[in-house]
Amino acid sequence: MESGCAVCFQGCASNTNGRGNQALVVCMDPLYRLFDKNGVISLFQSKLGSTNRFEARFLFDLLNIYYDNDKPDEAIASYLNSVPRNRLHKALAYLKKNRLAETISGRNTVITADLLKNSMSSVEYAPFPRELQRIIEYYRDVSPHELLYLVDWVRDAGIPENLALEYINRLLSLDSQMSLDELTHCMTEMNHNPKDDTEEIYKTAFVVMRALAIDNNPGKREQNYIRKWKSLGFSEEDILLACDNALDSPTFHYVDAIIINARSAMDKTGIKPYKELIRFTREYKEITGASGVKDLNVSSFIRFAELRTEYSDEEIRLAADFVINNYHSKILKNNRLIYIQRVLKGWRDRGLHDISSIRSYLDDLEHANALMGSITVVAELDVPDHQRKAYIGSIIKWLKAGCEDEDIIDAATAAAIAEAKNPLAYMHKIMNIVMKYG
Repeated sequence: MESGCAVCFQGCASNTNGRGNQALVVCMDPLYRLFDKNGVISLFQSKLGSTNRFEARFLFDLLNIYYDNDKPDEAIASYLNSVPRNRLHKALAYLKKNRLAETISGRNTVITADLLKNSMSSVEYAPFPRELQRIIEYYRDVSPHELLYLVDWVRDAGIPENLALEYINRLLSLDSQMSLDELTHCMTEMNHNPKDDTEEIYKTAFVVMRALAIDNNPGKREQNYIRKWKSLGFSEEDILLACDNALDSPTFHYVDAIIINARSAMDKTGIKPYKELIRFTREYKEITGASGVKDLNVSSFIRFAELRTEYSDEEIRLAADFVINNYHSKILKNNRLIYIQRVLKGWRDRGLHDISSIRSYLDDLEHANALMGSITVVAELDVPDHQRKAYIGSIIKWLKAGCEDEDIIDAATAAAIAEAKNPLAYMHKIMNIVMKYG
């Protein structure tokens, strides 16, 4: 979609500052494309009054050229090149004084649509935007910028306006909150497949209804859903796969939500076709332990796909099990993959690059945690939560050095009896002696 109608032109070479030609830019606010020419001109006539002076005629010349030419940029540029530099500056200054134009950056001037925005009740849209607004507002509110997006998209796509209106009405009748991206995607597919497919659509709708345990014959509503889903690139086989995931709520509305979410996930992750997305989702859930709706989202899929490029599925599975067993479920609700990634990075930082070394580390960690329980119970040593990680690290170090569980518990008991200010440091002194002399 165009963001504006930039029209460049060269000023007179005979400017007095001696710097030669200087490029100026005039932009028409894109919203002008929505409005009827006659209404716009009438509005500006009421604002400016007499059109005898050149400064006023200049604006009306721009508007007439803008609305009457298929390529308004080139036509306006040609007109501006014919205007003497001094008169051009006077005209632009006059429009700015009347708040009909403003400088946006450097020598760039925009003919604003502020007057139009403030007078929408009295100035009509052009026929196509007006009918488009009527159809959309039957289902939901629509902003001028959303209308402009659709008007420009239809023009650029080369879809006949009457056909575009029919497409949009049909699609919004199925989902009134369909996004602009979804609308344009569906319209592209519908325009590429304009054949009469009534019989094929009816048959698919019939099969889908039976898959959802609905005994009625397909009506117009069900057939329109099938058209929408096929326009999103879903085959009958894909739709039936979506139905398999809708057994908790076997309705066309629920299947529609599944397909829309799947289409978004496929577009954003690049995981296609739909069967591949289903396989990926199944593997994601099986490997990470994800189950809640909040875990099954596009950002999580993308992060999971990125993890698989760096770590094996078994590494991710071990990290997921570790996270599930060591973190509160509330913390994991929206951040499961973040914590899994942190654990995996931590293992790599420790030099754990293969499954056997990770399993060995996890066994040591489990052993150390069990010893921590003994230390707090048998040795009656109070270990603050913020120091627990340091204790675990030290215990693993001692175990790897060949120390026995009893040696570590005895060291903790000694630290407790001595009421050491720093029990862990006290234990280190004892364990150093044990490791040195046995």
